[in-house]
Amino acid sequence: MDDVNKYLIELGIELKTPRIASKQTLRNNTPSSDPVDYYRKSIFIPYLDSLITSLNDRFAEDFEKFEVFSIHPKYMKSIKKEELITKLKNIKSFYGDLVDNILEEGLIWYSNWSEKEIKDNTDFLELLDETTFFPSIKNCILIAITLPSTTCSVERSFSSLKKLKTWLRSSMTQLRLNGLALMYIHSDILKSQQSDIVEDTIKLFCMEPRRVQFLFDDNDQ
Repeated sequence: MDDVNKYLIELGIELKTPRIASKQTLRNNTPSSDPVDYYRKSIFIPYLDSLITSLNDRFAEDFEKFEVFSIHPKYMKSIKKEELITKLKNIKSFYGDLVDNILEEGLIWYSNWSEKEIKDNTDFLELLDETTFFPSIKNCILIAITLPSTTCSVERSFSSLKKLKTWLRSSMTQLRLNGLALMYIHSDILKSQQSDIVEDTIKLFCMEPRRVQFLFDDNDQ
């Protein structure tokens, strides 16, 4: 509190208790003997209580919903097969029909990756390309990458959406919106592989006859 008083003096601010009305509609009349006591009861203690409650909710012992992270190949290689089976059963118990064949697919997924090298920085988005024949595994990965605890890309997608879903683009399809969002969020990858992406795009559009000209020579510039 001494530090607070010091800053108040430096800034020329006087700590006062807000005006108390007989009938409050926006806040409670907190009983207090002085301004310090008022702000302690009206702000600090409620905030501290809210913080503790949020932490308890965040780190509750209900871990079954997070068992989907155990299907990452890097993690699977660090545990025993029996432990993986237990986790797969927990996933099946919690998510039900969304991952109907998770136990069978999980064991095949485990055997498939046990003989492969996996990079330390491989994320779940990269694993989606390997789930063509593993629908339940794919659903688990989709669940995992949408949980806020997985990556900051989820939070970035929320803030990026208002820049992408404008009035001029309000009628775009979901596929186009997903593509624009990925390009915006992972722009660093786009810039590092720009030449390859441009070449692949030109090849894609040249697969069918079009009036648009994508290849130019020096005379056309």
